[in-house]
Order: sequence, then C-alpha cells, then structure tokens
Amino acid sequence: MSDILTMENIVFYLFSLVFWPSSYFIFKRYNQNKSLAKNFNHLLHAVLFVNLYKLLDHNVLNYPIIFSIGFYTFDVFYIFYSLFIKREPFSRHLPYIIHHIIANYGLWLALVDYCRGEIMYFYYILEYSNFLLYS
Repeated sequence: MSDILTMENIVFYLFSLVFWPSSYFIFKRYNQNKSLAKNFNHLLHAVLFVNLYKLLDHNVLNYPIIFSIGFYTFDVFYIFYSLFIKREPFSRHLPYIIHHIIANYGLWLALVDYCRGEIMYFYYILEYSNFLLYS
C-alpha cells in the first residue's frame, strides 16, 4: 500500500482531477452542446487510455490506472451534480453510477497488483471497443 501512495502517484491523480473537468469545459465552450462535450471527453479518455496502455509498461507504471480513476471520479461528480443541482432523474444515471463504481474498483485492484495484467488488458479491450460509441 505504501508504494501506491507515492508523491508521484498523488500528484498525477490530482493532475487528472484538474485535467478532466478542464477538457470537458473546453469542449463545451467551443461547441455549446453538453452531451457532445461529454462524448468528446469520453473519447479522449478512451484514446489516452489505449495509447498509454500500448506505449507504457503498465506492469510498472501506474499512469493509465490513475488517469482513469481520475476520469471516473470526475464523471461521478458530474453525475451527482446532474442529480442534485440540475434535478435530473436518478433512474437515468443509475447504470452509469454502478458502471463507475465497478470500474474504479477494478482499477483499484489493478493498482494494488491484484491480477494487474488481466485487468489492464480487459480495460484496454473495453476502452478500444468504446471508440464506436463516441462517433
């Protein structure tokens, strides 16, 4: 556990918590469409995850995992904003909340080296297959 809470990992997680909302608001600013901006943000996450997975040694570096945990954390905060501030119906967001909880749990397991290779490969396939959803 102590090798997970390194300063490098914490700083990278904090960077991802700033990066994802920033990218969403940049996309939203230039096209004024909330759902299109969210799709661009999700596509950006998928592209970055797939490329980080392919380019980096994911058995050593935690960047793809931490970046994705930051993405799912931002998305959950955005969902709660939609539920409590914008008063959108809970039933509309429940599948996404469950999906994000499971995704973060799986990424946490990979981060603590529980079947890391298999979990990362599984996420790679899922994110790669998501490309068609965002087109």
